Amino acid sequence: MKIRGKSRLAALLFALAIAPGADSVASPAKAVERAVVFADFEAGSDWRLGFRALSGGSGSATAGDLEIPPIPDSKRYLYVSFRAQAPTGLRVRPPEPILFSDYVRRFEFWMMGTGHPDEVFLDLEDATGKTHRAGAGRLDYIGWRKLTVTPPPNIRQRSPDGRMGIAFHGVFLNPAPRPVNGRFSLFSLRVYADHFMAFTRDHLRQPENPWGELKL
Repeated sequence: MKIRGKSRLAALLFALAIAPGADSVASPAKAVERAVVFADFEAGSDWRLGFRALSGGSGSATAGDLEIPPIPDSKRYLYVSFRAQAPTGLRVRPPEPILFSDYVRRFEFWMMGTGHPDEVFLDLEDATGKTHRAGAGRLDYIGWRKLTVTPPPNIRQRSPDGRMGIAFHGVFLNPAPRPVNGRFSLFSLRVYADHFMAFTRDHLRQPENPWGELKL
């Protein structure tokens, strides 16, 4: 699997992909599908939190360790804290996009529920350079839960000019309002996320030629 990237996260992704102990999904057909962990926050986090300046909000995205992570032997996770006068969309992104040259079958990651219908999306860029916001579900539950995003057909992983790949730009959160007596109080949001994985495969797999070289 070839992975192109400029950030430390992309380098980690490449190292995990080629390391003998990298997480993988075995398959009878010569490991058709590969599972790669591209963010687990065990070494800290350099992801950034973005939001509209007009919201008057403040917040941060850091590596947390006060809750029990969802994965055995894990010690840290991504912790997002935000406060504002009213809910507003939040972008949580790595320093640079993480690029995959193989075909991405799906993304999986863990998030702790807020108990509110806060919506979660993945921001993706396809091989044609078009950006997409793919829905991952709502956080209207309590505790950790694995969320899955399967890139739909309109996210083109091969362009007409032959370029291939998909880029992960980060997570977008669309918080739900928290009404108090018909009016908003100071809005507060805490989000926990961990163990981002991409399940990939070759774009094209062809059987070996059983006849060898044809001689005339």
